[in-house]
Amino acid sequence: MLAGCVIVLVAAWLLAWLAVPPLLQSQATQRLSALLGRQVQVGEVRFSPWALALTVRDLRVAGPGDGSGPPQLQVAGLHADLAASSLWRRAPVLEALTIEQPVLRLARLPGGGLDIDEVLARLRPAPDAPETAPARFALYNLRLADGQVLVD
Repeated sequence: MLAGCVIVLVAAWLLAWLAVPPLLQSQATQRLSALLGRQVQVGEVRFSPWALALTVRDLRVAGPGDGSGPPQLQVAGLHADLAASSLWRRAPVLEALTIEQPVLRLARLPGGGLDIDEVLARLRPAPDAPETAPARFALYNLRLADGQVLVD
């Protein structure tokens, strides 16, 4: 009985360790690209099931137009330490979130707006959408390292 439980636990850990990174990488690329209306690239994803730690490397969101210029947003690394309490609270609890070398590029448009305005418009709820409850989550220990905001 105990050996069976250990085998199931090890199999679940191995499955999470092997399956979560490629699944998360492909889903993040597809869903974020559709949500933002810009091409999103994710370089590498690592997941440690025992530590509940997620690492994402080389995250890029393309700039306006055909995306041939520099990315609108570039993040060298993102590391999230999830708390086990996320499971029974049924909401994400991040014990620590580190964002390494984020670079955000903004440009003013001739009309006075910014080149990110269409992305912000896509993220706003529709005026006729029913009101929803705020998202439930907890975030502790946010760390931004070596970031830049470049405004043209």
